[in-house]
Amino acid sequence: MKVVVLLSGGLDSTTCLAKAVKEYGKENVISFSTRYGQKHDKECQCADRIANYYGVEHITINLEDIMRFSGCSLLKHSGKEIRKADYAEQTKETGGMPVETYVPFRN
Repeated sequence: MKVVVLLSGGLDSTTCLAKAVKEYGKENVISFSTRYGQKHDKECQCADRIANYYGVEHITINLEDIMRFSGCSLLKHSGKEIRKADYAEQTKETGGMPVETYVPFRN
């Protein structure tokens, strides 16, 4: 049996990967990441290094082409600045609609 861990390169997914490797062994764990055209790819670089550290197979898919239809400010092709306001404040402003930092289908 193989275990697949969605690995963003952040703290939560790294912890999940570590627990999966401990419980199932690195030979039974695959890490999986997506590149969706985010303005910063630091987490993607971290995901690559983390998978290498744990010695697990790492699969990355590129969703950048399909994300070109999104106007999200977090994406490279967007000319918008990334707002610093918290989600609660932004959601009030949008009346409950998605905020401009929402990336469709990211999670």
